[in-house]
Amino acid sequence: MANVKHVGKTKDGARCVVLWRTVPNEIDSCLITETNRLPGGYHDRLMELVESDEGQQSDELSDLLSRRFFADGTNVLNTLHGGGYIRKLRTTDVFLTPNSKTSVLLQEVNAYLMKDKVKPSDLTKDAEVVELPPVNVGQATPRDEADKLMAEAVQLEARAEELKLKAFALAPELKVRRRGRPPKSK
Repeated sequence: MANVKHVGKTKDGARCVVLWRTVPNEIDSCLITETNRLPGGYHDRLMELVESDEGQQSDELSDLLSRRFFADGTNVLNTLHGGGYIRKLRTTDVFLTPNSKTSVLLQEVNAYLMKDKVKPSDLTKDAEVVELPPVNVGQATPRDEADKLMAEAVQLEARAEELKLKAFALAPELKVRRRGRPPKSK
């Protein structure tokens, strides 16, 4: 099996997905989602996105999740945040597990990736805060469109059933009788 980025385990042994390897102005903290706490449909879609080519090519998984949707039509990143599924942990408490035989401390991975980019002295509290442009959510993939349409269809089906029940309550003769052989008489 190939190595998979962004997946790991917490110090407690809970499986997780690393959304941000570091938190701005806190290089010793990260943001994760424990996958075993997610409802089934959310878990499956999240793992599908993590394992996708786009997920494996992204440096920070949160960039991809901000542009993708769950089957119910909600944005993945917003839903994880709103549902309380995102946790802030120290990078010393998270191990990346790209395959079943490898486990690397997230702090070590961050140190390796940042050794040529940023020096610790550059990350002081007086550092200039850079405003990032908003994420462009206009680049929807066919899968995102399909997810939205499926969510809309489910909502319409529920509304249709509700309206049928109201109509039958007002006019019981509208109910379609069962087809087939009538029941035996005694």
